Amino acid sequence: LAERTRVQTVTMDMNAAYQTIIHEVFPKAQVVIDRFHIIQLAARALDQVRVQALKQLDDKHSRPYKIMKTNWRLFHQTAPDAKHKQFLFGLNEDVTQHETIDIALDTEPKLKQTYETYLAL
Repeated sequence: LAERTRVQTVTMDMNAAYQTIIHEVFPKAQVVIDRFHIIQLAARALDQVRVQALKQLDDKHSRPYKIMKTNWRLFHQTAPDAKHKQFLFGLNEDVTQHETIDIALDTEPKLKQTYETYLAL
């Protein structure tokens, strides 16, 4: 018990059961959430908002719909390419990754806000 009371911090994931046990075993320890799990939670939230935005779009053939549906990985990049254009199937045009994201974000303010928060994290 003497050694366990000297433990100052414990890093863990966000499982609530672990947190309860940690406080029992290490009574003076401060719990620190693992960075990976925080980013993972933010990424899931971004995907949920993207899917909600998809469901609100009536035109399933629109550029924003196609981008949000098929190019979802672009939203998880920390630095999308803004210089090199590439041909995107579905859109059938040459655009940069940054332009692609902007097309989708301009249609849904909540998605844009969530995306910017995700990047800030």
